[in-house]
Amino acid sequence: KEMGTSYSHFLSQHIEFPKSSASSDQNYCKLMMQHRDLTHPFCITSNTFIQAPTNQVQGVCSSGGKWVCDNIYNSIMCCTQNIARFDITECQLTSSFLGRCKYRTTVLRSGIRSVCLGGWG
Repeated sequence: KEMGTSYSHFLSQHIEFPKSSASSDQNYCKLMMQHRDLTHPFCITSNTFIQAPTNQVQGVCSSGGKWVCDNIYNSIMCCTQNIARFDITECQLTSSFLGRCKYRTTVLRSGIRSVCLGGWG
């Protein structure tokens, strides 16, 4: 089935497998945010990179998660909290000046939530 631009956007912004090497965790966020063009025209405040193959992440919308529905912006958005754990890198903006973005990096193993529109599987 044809995947839309939302899916392509999700992949380009959040999936990073295998994880790129960097001299430190702090440099990882700096490099990845720049590489994914998340620092222009302004520094995005936060982003999560999931270090897993796309087929494992897609499982969140099929057999890999439990359904949770939230009311967002006065409409129902169906989401899922994944049961499996993924290696994740969270990048949180700490400062920016003249296009220079500095991020705090948190590396963890956690479940994920994803909006599943029509499912991926």
